[in-house]
Amino acid sequence: MPSGSRYIRPPVPGHAYLEPLKYSPLDLKRNEVRLLVLFPDFGDSSSAVQCALFHASLIHDRYCYLAIKNTRGYPRLTTTIIINCQVKIVTKNIEVFLRNFRSSHQPLILWIREICINRDDLEERQLQQVSRMYAIYDNADAVIIWLGEADEDSDTAMDFVVEFSKNETYETEPFPQPFRSLAALLRLLSRPYFKRMWVV
Repeated sequence: MPSGSRYIRPPVPGHAYLEPLKYSPLDLKRNEVRLLVLFPDFGDSSSAVQCALFHASLIHDRYCYLAIKNTRGYPRLTTTIIINCQVKIVTKNIEVFLRNFRSSHQPLILWIREICINRDDLEERQLQQVSRMYAIYDNADAVIIWLGEADEDSDTAMDFVVEFSKNETYETEPFPQPFRSLAALLRLLSRPYFKRMWVV
């Protein structure tokens, strides 16, 4: 975790007078990327999502971070989160992920494409998405896939996948495939994440 008071969970002033998030340029010579510190909710799940962005070099620095793969969700469904005591507009899908994923007691370091890349900077966006994407995911401690919020049968689908993966004899012995489990799996696979041009 980066040291310094600016990474301590900041107070939450009213959203009305917070400035929009301003990105500072990356140092391309140091092969820098941005990483996101997701602050804990300290037991208050309804509190605003608060984060901090900082620069890190993929060559010279070594931070333990999680790379997140997700879909942006519906572009018109947006909300705000707080980053560096500034306001960042994000899709509701991303805000829901951050809200559900944050810890109750410790900060987490993440890389999320939609936040860590300045999407208003075409040159940076093309560089990050093409030439550095492999290094970003390769240096991560783990890659987390966010398929969206749970629904009435998503747990059934995930349980089915886990049980299926444990069955070592399914090639020679019939595997029980209850209709409900298969239907739930098909609905899970129809989520927007699996409709991308490529997925991990």
